Amino acid sequence: MAGEPTSPSLPLVARGAPAPRVVHALPGTAADLRAGVRGAGTPGGLPGDELIVRRDRWLARQGDPGRWFLLLRGFAREQTASPDGRRVVVDLLGPGDVFGGSPGTPLRSGALALTDVLVKAIDGQPAAPDLCDALAERVRRLAATLNELSWLDVPARVERRLGELAGRLGRTVPDGLLLDLPLTQDDLAALCATTRESTNRALRALERAGRVRRTPRGYVVRT
Repeated sequence: MAGEPTSPSLPLVARGAPAPRVVHALPGTAADLRAGVRGAGTPGGLPGDELIVRRDRWLARQGDPGRWFLLLRGFAREQTASPDGRRVVVDLLGPGDVFGGSPGTPLRSGALALTDVLVKAIDGQPAAPDLCDALAERVRRLAATLNELSWLDVPARVERRLGELAGRLGRTVPDGLLLDLPLTQDDLAALCATTRESTNRALRALERAGRVRRTPRGYVVRT
């Protein structure tokens, strides 16, 4: 992925291949977007279907019936919400990431498209080695995040999280790795389990130290 920019425009289908179905997921209300609660418009599709979901629309909503998806192209934000509407950003997802949950159980988190995305419904499909690898990587990443949140201070958490995201979802530029995503300071604060104010202070300190550079569209993490 590093060094390979992804265009948000779709369709992203090989010439001569059947076009994926376009799923018109409803954008939801502003409260839905903040909370990630269940609502109409979640993509359906049979296992093996490739589904296009447009930017700012839900790939899956918290509380929907469980199923697994593989993200093929584009980026999404996985988030969960408390009953009173407080949001926790669990992870950012990119090509090759698996999200969702086991059939028969409600989804514990939702996924909102940050760009146009192409996803594949994979529940009920044979567990291929690459799928097992993707799930193992997801568990490893979440375990590392939990460890960071337990032991690191806010500046270290912000730098570590930006570095991890840039290494996984970014691309190489002359002075480091560019994370060129619509990632707000509120999103970054939620990913680091802190406040927007603390995140902003940490970013300023990292900029003064030459560790991070803010750009109009994202962040460059020094390597």
